[in-house]
Formats: sequence, C-alpha cells, structure tokens
Amino acid sequence: NGYWAVIQYWHFVLFYFNAEAWGALMLAVAFWSFANEITSSKQAQRFYGFLSLGAAIGTTCAGILYKCQKITVLQNLGIICLVTIIMFITYNLMATDIKKHPEFYQIAPKTKKTKIKLSMLESFKFLFTSKYLALLSMIVLGYNGFISLFESMWKGTVQEVANSIVNMGGDKVAFLKSIYGNQSLFCGIVQLFFVLFISSWVSNKSWKLAALFTPAICLCGASIYTVFVNFQNHLGAILPAINYPPLYYGVIVGLVVVILAKSAKYVFFDSTKERAYIPLDE
Repeated sequence: NGYWAVIQYWHFVLFYFNAEAWGALMLAVAFWSFANEITSSKQAQRFYGFLSLGAAIGTTCAGILYKCQKITVLQNLGIICLVTIIMFITYNLMATDIKKHPEFYQIAPKTKKTKIKLSMLESFKFLFTSKYLALLSMIVLGYNGFISLFESMWKGTVQEVANSIVNMGGDKVAFLKSIYGNQSLFCGIVQLFFVLFISSWVSNKSWKLAALFTPAICLCGASIYTVFVNFQNHLGAILPAINYPPLYYGVIVGLVVVILAKSAKYVFFDSTKERAYIPLDE
C-alpha cells in the first residue's frame, strides 16, 4: 500500500524528496563548506554556535506564518519564493566579495592541486580506511537515523490522535496546524535560548561535552516518549482528564522531544561536527 501511494501521489513525493534533499545536501553542504574554508578552529569555537541564530529566527518566523490562519497556500508559496531569491542574491554578493578581497577570507594561501576523482566504491573504501572519517560518518548517520525514525513514529501518533479527534467531532486540520506550527515556532525559540544562554558555556568547556549534548537529549527524550506511548492506558488514569485521548500526552511529549532534538542539532550537533572537519586536508 505504501509503495502504491508513492506512485499515486508521485508529484507530492518528488516535491518533498527534492525539498529534503536540497536542504540536507545542497544548502547545508554548501554553507558549511564555505564556513569551514574561511574559518580557523579557534574562530569556529567562538562563532559556529552563533551562526545558528539565523536558523533560529527563520524557524520562528516559519512557525508564526504556519499558524497564521489568514495566509493562503499560494501566499505561503510566494513568501518561500521571495526568501529563496534573497538567498541566491546574498550568496552571489558573498561570492563576488570573496573574489575581490580574498585576503579577508583565506586563513592561509593554498596551492592549487589537481582534484582527485574517486569512484563510489573508492570513496567508501577511502572513508572507512580512515578511523577519523569513519567515526564522523557514524555520528552523521546516527543523528539522521534517529530523527527520521523518531519523527515517523511521532507523526504516526499525531495522525492517530487527529483521527480520534474527528470521531469526537473535532477539527482535524486545526489540530494538525496547531501541532506542526508549534513545532516550528518553539523550535526557533529553544534554538535562540540555546544560542544566547547555553552554547557559549558548553562549547568553551570542551568539544566532547558539546558533541554529547544532542545524543543525550535524544536518548532521554525517546525513552520518556516510549513510556508515554506504551503505558498510555495506565497514565490516562493518573494524569489530569482532558478532552483528548490519553495518547495525546504522547503527542505532546514527542513534540517536546522533536523540538529539543532539532534545536540541539542546529546549535550543538552541526557546530561540533563541522569543527571536526576543519583540521582535515583537501
């Protein structure tokens, strides 16, 4: 059934596939490659957490727009297109400035080398013969595996509660808008809090502490969520009565876990991972 749905709604599938891939592969890789190229390890410790401030503001604005009832899908798409155009203009201005004033960006002059082209098999072989790169790959695969699996389970729980709300005569669309709008809004707010009050202190302590911050939140949050989902009937008798089914508490806990995990990812995970790439040669 799942595979047939992919074929049936191929245009939506391609749209979301492209959106996810573009964000993960193009924007993130292009941005961090540029940041690593012009930043030393010492500067990275100071600034990489702070760079998350822009992401936090963007996420907060997206949450506010999503929760705004008056904005139509077409207007939302127009805002997305406008922001994308601004991004392209900004990148082009930066690229022009780097070409004009390379001395302001380059940490040390680099000799031009012939680029080595590796096949897919050779790339994987090279990756796993280096312990350093293999460990970095495990970190990246670990986080992405966690967030994909956890979000899939949590969104399944959200849909289950939304269907229960329909049976109780509630508004499913308003419920979903509220949940996903709050996810984006509070994700931005928590990121701002991490950047302004925690990031600097944690990063200055040690790289290891900053690197462990995200997996610790993921582990604790997923454990609590599992308890709420698996023991919902027992918890329903203990927790205050509400107009929603007991599983609703699981949705709220899952929402908190996703917000904390993604916020920690943008502020701590990305900055520590990228700092680990800086010492590597071409």
